[in-house]
Amino acid sequence: MSTARKLTPETKTLRYMINGMGMVAGRAS
Repeated sequence: MSTARKLTPETKTLRYMINGMGMVAGRAS
């Protein structure tokens, strides 16, 4: 997971958004 810390802020935010959508999808289903 050390490589995740080397990601750019944009990629970090994108991953956060995708993770958030996954949580919403899990709640909806």
